[in-house]
Amino acid sequence: MVHTLCAPSWTSFLSPFSIYCKYRQEVLSQQRRGAAIFAHSLTVQILEEVYSWKELTSYVADQLIKNEKGRSKYIDEIDESLEQFGPYYLLPNVILFHGRPGKEYSNALVIVKLNKAFTAVEDNLPVKLIIGMTTEDSNAHLKLLKYLVEKLKVHQNVVSILSTEKKEEIEKIIHGF
Repeated sequence: MVHTLCAPSWTSFLSPFSIYCKYRQEVLSQQRRGAAIFAHSLTVQILEEVYSWKELTSYVADQLIKNEKGRSKYIDEIDESLEQFGPYYLLPNVILFHGRPGKEYSNALVIVKLNKAFTAVEDNLPVKLIIGMTTEDSNAHLKLLKYLVEKLKVHQNVVSILSTEKKEEIEKIIHGF
């Protein structure tokens, strides 16, 4: 339980202190939501480089899904999507792999940072950050996407992730601490 000095009172109505208190409570609320989303489900990896989409999808699937049936289904969905639509760029250098929600998956997130950008011949755009996700249902899928967008819309978060060499730093940024 979090205790604060931010007890509401008529004397603090719209004072700078009350505005700060509302802001701090919102920050703490977002951190708790983020921690709940990623409890036991965030994996961060830093790789030197990859050489193909197949290698990349296989690596992400191995990190996300432990059962063989679910892993091969996920790889098939991602490969089909890549073949049909190409990679899903969230931002320059950042792509998202996400299959359809399903009961064979757990709510999980994998972030793979590449030290050397991977460039697919088809689109010639470099990729340095890969985000893979699986969710059990549509509701969790949308919540996780929303959370990711909130984190990645802050330019400094993306710059920090792409420039760090430490997994712990990426985890801090994603968790919001």
